[in-house]
Amino acid sequence: MHEQTVDHPFMYTLVAGIWIVFWLSWIVLMFSAKRSTHKVSKNMMIRIVIIATALIVMRLGHFDSGATLTHNMAVRVVGTTMVILGLGFAVWARVHIGRNWSMPKATVEDRDLVTSGPYHYVRHPIYSGLLLALVGTVMSIGWYIAIILVVFGSYFVSSALTEEHMLAREFPKAYPAYRAKTKMLIPFIW
Repeated sequence: MHEQTVDHPFMYTLVAGIWIVFWLSWIVLMFSAKRSTHKVSKNMMIRIVIIATALIVMRLGHFDSGATLTHNMAVRVVGTTMVILGLGFAVWARVHIGRNWSMPKATVEDRDLVTSGPYHYVRHPIYSGLLLALVGTVMSIGWYIAIILVVFGSYFVSSALTEEHMLAREFPKAYPAYRAKTKMLIPFIW
C-alpha cells in the first residue's frame, strides 16, 4: 500500500508555476542587457520552442501518476526545493552580471569580466542553476522529464564550452587566471 502523498497534478502545477515565474522574470531581465553582436531573434525562437515542448511533455505526463520517479513525498519536496534553489541561483547570477549578460554563445559590446557574486563559485552559474532546477523537476514530477534534462544539459555544457573559448579570446590575461581558480559548472568539482 502506498503512503499518502500530494496528488501528482498538484506537484506539476507547483513546479510548472515556478518555472513560468522564472521565465517571465528572465524575459524582463533581457531588456537590461548590453547590445549583442548576435542575432537574438533566432536564438530566442529556439528557446521558446524548447520551453513550449518541455511544458507540453510535462503536461502530458501529469496525467500518468505512474510516471513519477517516486511516490515518496520527501523526495518530491527535496526536488521542488532544488527547483527553487536552482532557479534562484540562476536569477541571482543574471541580476549580478547585469548588462554584461548575453544570449548563449553571443558576444557583447564592451563586456566586463564578472568574477564576483555567484561567479565566484562557478564560471557559468546560470547554467548551473538551471541544471539543478531540472534535476529537481525530474525528482518532483517524474522520470519522463529526464529527456528534457538530457537535452538542456547537453546544450548548457556545449554553450559553456563555447563561451569558455570566447571569453579566453576576449580576456586573454584575466580569463585564464579566473578559470584556474573557479570550477565551470559544479562548485569544488567541475
